[in-house]
Amino acid sequence: MALRQIKERRIANPPMVESGRRALVAAMFTHPPSTEELGGREDRFAAYFTSWYEDQCGDLTGSVSNMTIGDMLSIIALVRGDLETRETIRTKALRNRQQQFKESEIEMAITLAARLWSVSYIDGRHPPFSTGETIDWTTGSLRATLAAHFQPSSGEKGNLPSFFTAEKLDRIAGIQILWTGNLLDHLKMTNDDKAVYLFHQVSFLALHGDSKSEGSLPPDLVKETISTLALLLPGSSKAPNKWYQKKRKGHEDELDPRAGSNGHLNASQRRLEEFKYWGERLGILKQAFDDSEPPSVWHWWRDDRKRVQWYTFWIAVLVLILTVLFGLLQSITSIIQTVMTVRSSHGQ
Repeated sequence: MALRQIKERRIANPPMVESGRRALVAAMFTHPPSTEELGGREDRFAAYFTSWYEDQCGDLTGSVSNMTIGDMLSIIALVRGDLETRETIRTKALRNRQQQFKESEIEMAITLAARLWSVSYIDGRHPPFSTGETIDWTTGSLRATLAAHFQPSSGEKGNLPSFFTAEKLDRIAGIQILWTGNLLDHLKMTNDDKAVYLFHQVSFLALHGDSKSEGSLPPDLVKETISTLALLLPGSSKAPNKWYQKKRKGHEDELDPRAGSNGHLNASQRRLEEFKYWGERLGILKQAFDDSEPPSVWHWWRDDRKRVQWYTFWIAVLVLILTVLFGLLQSITSIIQTVMTVRSSHGQ
């Protein structure tokens, strides 16, 4: 699908074919990503459009709902600029679209462009409304606002074991995995520490670090976010994370395939000191994992975090079962012998 045709479509009606999606994503960047970065023939961006783009465009009202994709790309071009402040973007957008847009609608369009570009809930308390963690962008550039929010300030120390994965969190600790397209919610615990959000829109996020275009997100943040997924969903492009693949079954258009294909971390890479942006949340998650008790016998069976204790526990359980079983058999045998003795004495 030609980019010209895509630009003529309404904002809430994005292209549904692979080539159209890739062309639209590429048009969001100053220097379009390479074919390899866009995933070749693989439809990497189905989840971005289904789980993020369409959700953000679902509640648009007024003239904004009639915007074309070309209009939105023009605003994204302003939003991604390091020198463009919220004020200058508003002024330029009003000047370019003053016949159609009210100022409140321009604000909505700018917010939408910022969300689509940064995969983050920007101005969540203003329309289009959203749930989850949000940050306000009222002045300055979007890049400066995001940089101020994502500060590499974690001082956490310690080791993260190789079994510290999303699968173990779910199957052993009973911590529910909640998938999110909002980067601000990544690794945030909720529901009384019984659930955690995992960001999965890796294919789009990676373009902020891979592309020659200057993204709005700090490159080190992009790299570290992908590393957290390599930690929790270890797997490669040739051997994706099996547990994640099972979770994607039936939801292929909603969960990004690349989230489970970011490689593996070695012991030195699994140190909390390596995570300057996400270290604090990882530390909280690790503490919740360590403090958790398996909620059922099935979870106990899977809980091999401490193998010596695991073997000791189940050997003790086996001994107990065998003791009870043999005791029961002995009791049954004694009863049978008693019955036989009584019958024998009566027969005499």
